[in-house]
Amino acid sequence: MDTSKTYIKMRLAAIPDMGRGDTSLTGHITQVLGNEAVMDEYGNYYTGYRSMCFKLERQDQLQEMVTCQDLADYAVVRPNEPPLIDNLLSAFSQYCNRLPWMGKADGVDSRPSMEQLWLAFVMKEKYNKTWLGTNWI
Repeated sequence: MDTSKTYIKMRLAAIPDMGRGDTSLTGHITQVLGNEAVMDEYGNYYTGYRSMCFKLERQDQLQEMVTCQDLADYAVVRPNEPPLIDNLLSAFSQYCNRLPWMGKADGVDSRPSMEQLWLAFVMKEKYNKTWLGTNWI
C-alpha cells in the first residue's frame, strides 16, 4: 500500500471530485505508517487526524470505483455494472501507456505506485481530469 507523500498529495487534491472517502475511523489503529498515515484493524488506510481524516484507497478499492459506463471508450457499455476484468485491465494498460508523467513523480526519476496509477485512471475515467504533479485539471 502506497502511503507516500506523492500519493497522499494526489488523493487530497482529488477531494473536490471524489470526496473524503469513508472517514469513519472507528476501528482501532493497528499501525502507524511514518508521520503521514495510519492503518485500522480492517486494513483501511487514512491520513490526517482521527477528527479530520481522509481515506487512502487501496488499489482494489480504486478498481471497484470504475464501472462499464466509465469505460465507454474501451469496452461494451453496461451502465453501472462492474466491468469484465479483461476490459478493465486492457483500458488501464492503454491509459498507462499514454501517461506523460510515467517514470517521474514530483520531478524525481521514479516509477509511480499502482495506487498512484489507479487513482490517476479513476480520475481520468470518472472526472476527465489529469494529474499535473500538484493538482488535477
